[in-house]
Amino acid sequence: GGGATFVEIYNEVKQSLKSDNIDIQKGINVVLESLLAPIYQIAENSGYDALEVVEIQKKAKKNIGFDAKKGEWVDMFKRGIVDPTKVTRSALLNAVSISSLFITTEVGVAEVKEEKPAMPQPDMY
Repeated sequence: GGGATFVEIYNEVKQSLKSDNIDIQKGINVVLESLLAPIYQIAENSGYDALEVVEIQKKAKKNIGFDAKKGEWVDMFKRGIVDPTKVTRSALLNAVSISSLFITTEVGVAEVKEEKPAMPQPDMY
């Protein structure tokens, strides 16, 4: 829970996911870095040094994670901070699927927000 599971996955697959194709490697790197985003965001939103929390989590033992509510490193299972497996798995599979799609299509389409002037205010009488 608390993003610790994604960091464990990051640690497990980081060395084994390599490609000679530069574009594919960039996609792999994006997915790997996205695994660190949940714990980073949790720490940042809680007022802690997010980079420090991520680096400590990378070196933490299995099941140990950061309890952002109390600011402590704890056994996540004993503390009851767990992520539903199906949700975690689905999020990861969706991220990989989207990254693969961008790599194979070699193009992305995004909507550019148009700056609209503020609505004019009626005259005051």
